[in-house]
Amino acid sequence: TQPINVILDDSNYSIWSQNKSQFLRGRMLWKYIISKELKPVQNQGETKDAYERRYKRWDADNCKIITWILNTSILSISQLLGAFDTAQEVWKFLAARYTTKVSSQYQINSDLSRMRQESGQSISSFHSQMSLLWDKQSAPSLCNNSTEIFMSIVIACVCNNF
Repeated sequence: TQPINVILDDSNYSIWSQNKSQFLRGRMLWKYIISKELKPVQNQGETKDAYERRYKRWDADNCKIITWILNTSILSISQLLGAFDTAQEVWKFLAARYTTKVSSQYQINSDLSRMRQESGQSISSFHSQMSLLWDKQSAPSLCNNSTEIFMSIVIACVCNNF
């Protein structure tokens, strides 16, 4: 098996969540995230032992998922997750926190500000990388006056490097 090598920080939720969802799907545990495997309740007529076996299996899988999420997050993020009992609650919290327009815009802005043309990289290749981020940045759902101002600064900085 491959170790999970993408660590969630404040700027990479998209790639982390793609990686983590594939990891969970591959282990047939995605159902804990999408409400197909809920915390068990004892069914009418079910013995206490049968219920406890179901609960222990659910609890073990739920704890594995939460542990994997904690172990693939930076400390400041993992410290926020202690209040949640289920993997689904943890996932929903992270999705809500990192998929808002503001956080998406912040991530794109951060990526743009860190982007540099590598030694030996063609201008065409560098421009293609920048264009992908510019397209995301100028998407109607993210575009506002501060975004346009930021983009003009980025373009000026890039042009000054040549």
